[in-house]
Amino acid sequence: MRKMRPSRSFSTCPARRRSFAPWLRSIPAAQRRFESAIAIGGAATRIHIGELDDWTPAATCVALGAALARRGGDLLVTTYPGSYHAFDSPGGRVVQRLDVPNGMHPGEGVHVGPNPAARKAANASVRTFLRERLRRDDVEARR
Repeated sequence: MRKMRPSRSFSTCPARRRSFAPWLRSIPAAQRRFESAIAIGGAATRIHIGELDDWTPAATCVALGAALARRGGDLLVTTYPGSYHAFDSPGGRVVQRLDVPNGMHPGEGVHVGPNPAARKAANASVRTFLRERLRRDDVEARR
């Protein structure tokens, strides 16, 4: 499985522990590489993205999830209502960055900033996912 470059957001893997190799993405920027890595590696994948993200559109991630699911991939995309890019940031406020030219609306910038409720929900989801996957890996290793 190919490794992806770290995101500036909360979690990018692949984490490896014995046979454990899930992908956790909150901003899947390199989606073509990401899609081919999942197709090749078959790793369980979870994408967490803000519904209002105007830098990396949620609709693209949802379409990616649907395409991979049709091929039997273990991929779940969770969108967080009222959330922009970097919704999982631990602090700050939502700001418009006019220095980012490559958002959904070129020349208009993008919005970035935290959503504490969405961050809490995403973190809980990631913890549950990891706990389930690690537990499964431990059971399989003991066989």
